[in-house]
Amino acid sequence: MKRIRILMLTISLLIMSVGCTQSDLEHYKSSMVKTENMKRGKIEIDIINTIEYNTEGLDDEAIKILDKFDEIKFTSKGEFDKEKEKSIDEIYIVFGDLGYDLNIYSIDDSYYVEPLFINLGDKKYIGIKMDDATIKRDLLEDLISEFNNKWHEILMEDNVVKGKKVLITTDDGEVKSREFTINLNNEQLKELLSYFLDIIKDNEEFQEYLEQLIYYSDEKGLSEEDKNEIYDLMYSSFKEMLLESGELNLFYKAYIDIDGYVVKEDIKFNLSNSEVDKGELKSINFEMTIKYTNIEKEQNLGFDMPTEENTISIEEIKWEDIEWSY
Repeated sequence: MKRIRILMLTISLLIMSVGCTQSDLEHYKSSMVKTENMKRGKIEIDIINTIEYNTEGLDDEAIKILDKFDEIKFTSKGEFDKEKEKSIDEIYIVFGDLGYDLNIYSIDDSYYVEPLFINLGDKKYIGIKMDDATIKRDLLEDLISEFNNKWHEILMEDNVVKGKKVLITTDDGEVKSREFTINLNNEQLKELLSYFLDIIKDNEEFQEYLEQLIYYSDEKGLSEEDKNEIYDLMYSSFKEMLLESGELNLFYKAYIDIDGYVVKEDIKFNLSNSEVDKGELKSINFEMTIKYTNIEKEQNLGFDMPTEENTISIEEIKWEDIEWSY
């Protein structure tokens, strides 16, 4: 009788743990949707990407060039109000010894970029219409939807998603939150990325859009034969690199506040190859932190409105005449 009670208790605990995992996943998914639909707030993004190559046998000049791109840093601080259709983003990017500052303002259906590293003469902003900057939304949504189906399938596997209650410190003070951890191993990550490559390979609309990105004028258009050859080569190269790569790992952590909003995300991705030829990639380490604050509160979006007099459209810029400063 005692053994039966112990067995029943064990089964109950197993059922509860499975239920908790399912609940964690549903909570995480609903919180992500709620955060994506946030109408106003502040977002801060910090990215560090380090790359290591096998430099054995390379000359000093080649090593010097590779060293310039061994670490890339990206920082963005922004605030937005979707109802007012306004936002501000202050961005800083570092490649090796070079740093780039720019501010991006969005007003209604237009972007205004204030690049602090080039001389625009008597102009201050580069104007970009939303139509020029918008990738075909339906295409992206279809691809993302297919990718998400596979993503959620993997999330349902054992020991992928875990949740627990924690207390974190933010710009808004200490916040009671729930911590969600997603950890994909080498096999799961390769399966996910391989699946994504497969769904874009056979997507003719994506293939046409890729051609437009590379050959943007009619004079540089590709024949169908050339287009298919380049597309297949790109696909096979990426697929080969993925399947033959060494260890892949993805670690993701999200913190969700008591109101169901994501307040912080930590993402770490690494790839390592032990046996590579000279000049080839040995490792990539990618780290990104995203913080959401001032959620659904009034934002300070006061800035000088760009005018026709101090704005040049991106089509009018003669890049060969631009003076660059770092």
